[in-house]
Amino acid sequence: MGFEFFGLKVWDLSEPFGYFEAFSGIVVVLSCAFVGFLILRHFRPKKF
Repeated sequence: MGFEFFGLKVWDLSEPFGYFEAFSGIVVVLSCAFVGFLILRHFRPKKF
């Protein structure tokens, strides 16, 4: 399982996690949270 990214095997779940998988997963989660925060901040409800 996994896919190739610039010739490197990414998210290869047949082997134990390496540093690249761990840190890329952390970066993906943090970037998704940051984008969600920006979207929610942009569309925040108006005060009554």
